Amino acid sequence: MTDVVLRASGLAAGYGGSAVVHDVTFAVRSGEIVSLIGPNGAGKSTVLRAVARQLAPLAGTVYLDGRADLDARAAAQKLAILTTDRVRVPKLTVRDVVSLGRYPYTGMLGVLTARDRAVVEETLERLHVADLAARDFDALSDGQRQRVLLARAVAQEPEALVLDEPTAFLDLRCELELLTLLHGLARERGVAVVLSLHDLTLARRLSDTVLAVKNGVIDRAGAPEDVFSGGYIDELYDLPRGAYDGAYGAAGSYSFFQNRACAKFPCHKGVAAADFNCLFCYCPLYTLGDRCGGNFRYTETGKKSCVDCDFPHRRENYDAILSRYGELAELARQGRYVRSGQRLLRRGYTTGTCAALAALAAARLLLTGEAPETARITTPGGVTAALAPEVCEKRGDAAFCAVRKDAGDDPDATDGCLVCATVRKTASGVTIDGGEGVGRVTKAGLDQSVGAAAINSVPRRMIAEAAEAACREAGYSGGLSVVISVPDGERLAKKTFNPLLGVEGGVSILGTSGVVEPMSERAIVDTIETELRQKRAEGFSRVILTPGNYGQEFLKTRGYGAPYVKYSNFLGDALDCAAALGFEDALLVGHVGKLVKLAGGVMNTHSKYADCRAELFCAHAAANGADAALCRRLMDAATADACIALLDEAGLRPAVLDSLLTAMQRRLDRRAGDKLRAGAVVFSNEYGLLGETAAAKTILQDWSK
Repeated sequence: MTDVVLRASGLAAGYGGSAVVHDVTFAVRSGEIVSLIGPNGAGKSTVLRAVARQLAPLAGTVYLDGRADLDARAAAQKLAILTTDRVRVPKLTVRDVVSLGRYPYTGMLGVLTARDRAVVEETLERLHVADLAARDFDALSDGQRQRVLLARAVAQEPEALVLDEPTAFLDLRCELELLTLLHGLARERGVAVVLSLHDLTLARRLSDTVLAVKNGVIDRAGAPEDVFSGGYIDELYDLPRGAYDGAYGAAGSYSFFQNRACAKFPCHKGVAAADFNCLFCYCPLYTLGDRCGGNFRYTETGKKSCVDCDFPHRRENYDAILSRYGELAELARQGRYVRSGQRLLRRGYTTGTCAALAALAAARLLLTGEAPETARITTPGGVTAALAPEVCEKRGDAAFCAVRKDAGDDPDATDGCLVCATVRKTASGVTIDGGEGVGRVTKAGLDQSVGAAAINSVPRRMIAEAAEAACREAGYSGGLSVVISVPDGERLAKKTFNPLLGVEGGVSILGTSGVVEPMSERAIVDTIETELRQKRAEGFSRVILTPGNYGQEFLKTRGYGAPYVKYSNFLGDALDCAAALGFEDALLVGHVGKLVKLAGGVMNTHSKYADCRAELFCAHAAANGADAALCRRLMDAATADACIALLDEAGLRPAVLDSLLTAMQRRLDRRAGDKLRAGAVVFSNEYGLLGETAAAKTILQDWSK
């Protein structure tokens, strides 16, 4: 790794004449893998686009094979680029797409020579896509497409390969294969590889050199063990000190593809070709120690040596390797999956996240004139969300972008729909409104005021932050108008409870964390049972059951003396499990909007099964003297908090809540029987503690002794 293939010197690049990155200087040598890391908006993609000649430098120079004056054809023979854009090429086969990599070598008519065709066939075989050669490219999965696009790039026979977030849309199998291929290209063919990665675990394991980009400059550069040390990652991403090592392990741990302690590193230099195996010392299962399943031994100094092992190198063993990744918790660390019972379920994105991604892409197109291949934000829940726009185009004085919602393994009514943003320039500030297919609020008590678009506060903030980020990147000081639309929203809204809640004309743009947590019902019940079983095994005879985040936050302020378990909507199942496991006491603590359903005997509180909140308030109010006018207003109320406000106006809150709490206790007694003492504590975010059932008061008194 001595010959410099790609070099940037004093590089500045950006959009609309305004620099996003400044004074960028680095070099990539033959056979070297260089990774760019850093927070969103730091400038990683801008650096890559500039060195790949997709952006003209505002200052500085990019040298390819020592030259800065190569024409487009000569440059394409030396450098290939791979992006995460979901490329659409109608009516082209996989062989056609890979053949595109040979066009820098053809004449004006683009006719392939015998050698060109031979390179294409060899590349199809080498990258394991020969069996797909006759398939329609557009019919492939994302992982297969990414491998085919890499084959196209390899067919160019480049000296340098530039990749922007190459693993963004890949599952674990495809990710492992892609990174193995990149490693082989670098080590076996001497290709200089430079790529951006958000997955720091992969960056640490794959790279020879890491470039940390922050605020538009290369803040630190060096070997992975140097960059990932001394708490620097916490500083780079503005994390609390120790947060990264606490979540991902000490930076000095064994690095996949980076066993620098090996005397043969790099690449077993000097080892006979017949004995060479680039994965011998670079196994992802190395850290499992004695449990890795491969052939290893310990040296006299106590180091684990794998030089006699071929387990991770053979393709027939990939399934065995992948099956062990659960032990490494890789999927959970990447934020893409959540464990539910014995299953790993894929998270999805909320409509709010999709709206923010669409707004970001549209704003970038409007302000830079270039449609982004991928939009990426960090959600309020800390998960990086990335989607490739299906449409991103100029429409008169506006830019329009559409992304397709992916709800993961918990599909809802809006799963698969298009969420769109239309962005225009204004004098100042960022304004947000709803367009076609986005509902309007018609009743008080919801997150937005009457007449406003049904885009809740958190999604509004996400959209505004995305638009503001695009303005900063482009150096634009004016304002933007963002209109969110869902073309099929009016039809989809009929499948939701929006009409009953007081949202008319379309869907709501919702989401608090930005991600959809998968809710496979059987898996969730299994998880509830597992958590209860663990608490019982630890010796607890009492437990607090809470539906979710609201209950959890309320508990933090109260200090109730027992472990708690989230039961989502599965109230009845949670009670059954607690009783069967021998718990003595179960205290339900939940928001009135959930627990009021218990008064009607509803044991699965998901709205798709029952939404009788207004009816229950109305019935118990009527039983306590409410007149017909109040009953009608209660039936029209959009939320439980709105019902309480109406009861306060009539002076009926104490009587009605007492009646509801009595009914809740009766339902609990019937479900739990004599096996479990169960009570309920009800609260509201707006009104605080609302009341306790009779058994709950007794339970809390006993617990305080």
